[in-house]
Amino acid sequence: MSQEFAELIGARRWQEAEFLFKRYGYQLAWWEDPGGEFYESWADSVVDTAPARALELYTKSLDHRCLFASWVTAGGDGPARTAAADAVRAKILRLAVRL
Repeated sequence: MSQEFAELIGARRWQEAEFLFKRYGYQLAWWEDPGGEFYESWADSVVDTAPARALELYTKSLDHRCLFASWVTAGGDGPARTAAADAVRAKILRLAVRL
């Protein structure tokens, strides 16, 4: 299933990939943050042509990034996951200024 998800993303078939994500969620890749990565990549692909849609997608990405960061129990993963969320938050702020 995760290979099909990755192939849909590679083909930029975002809505089909979102269907899989909504159905299987973190089962697609439990060791990664598939929601944060997915929505951020989708937003990056439309930010120049559909900035309002990109803002919605970045917001979904941030929600997933923050959730993923909250799951950390120990080690260096916490700062890395928080940094990933902060990077998406910065994209949202930059885009909000443009809109």
